[in-house]
Amino acid sequence: MLNKEIIQAAYGQLKKASLSNLQPIIDELELLGIEHSEQDVILAFQLVEQSESLKDALERGTQLTDSSREEALSAAQNQMEIAKQEEAEFKRQQERDRKEQAASLEQAELSNVNSRICDYTVVAAKTQAVLIQGVKAAMADGWIPFGGVSAAAFGVSPVAGNQYIQALVKYRTAESQKIHSNF
Repeated sequence: MLNKEIIQAAYGQLKKASLSNLQPIIDELELLGIEHSEQDVILAFQLVEQSESLKDALERGTQLTDSSREEALSAAQNQMEIAKQEEAEFKRQQERDRKEQAASLEQAELSNVNSRICDYTVVAAKTQAVLIQGVKAAMADGWIPFGGVSAAAFGVSPVAGNQYIQALVKYRTAESQKIHSNF
């Protein structure tokens, strides 16, 4: 027996619904106080899906025999099982994609040398020779040249304002990077 009231009350939602998610229809029927079973909702969904209009769905429902009802329910259950499997596979794929993206981001972060800089300084000198001495002394203390040498001319005096400049950095070690990332 078909509960026509289900189709009449929830036709719009049944038309938009998917077999894998009939919960909004069940919620609406409960809100309206319409008695129903899960099989009633599934059968109503099948009839509405195969129909062109509300009238057509109701007519199909009156023509149901016990065997055609069982066939429709069986077909719907098969469709539901396939939909659940597809949804589960989709979720597994999303999780794999999310993990792959996280691993890629982590790898990019690890390979980004600049993200491991923990200290920065500049050495400046009037001549290249003095700059080289200053950079070598800083390198002995663990500093690493960063970029090329720059030259700056301050003012118009060819001697007083000219400088050679070298940026230097220190990198976190793998161990200190782990400690630093915990803060």
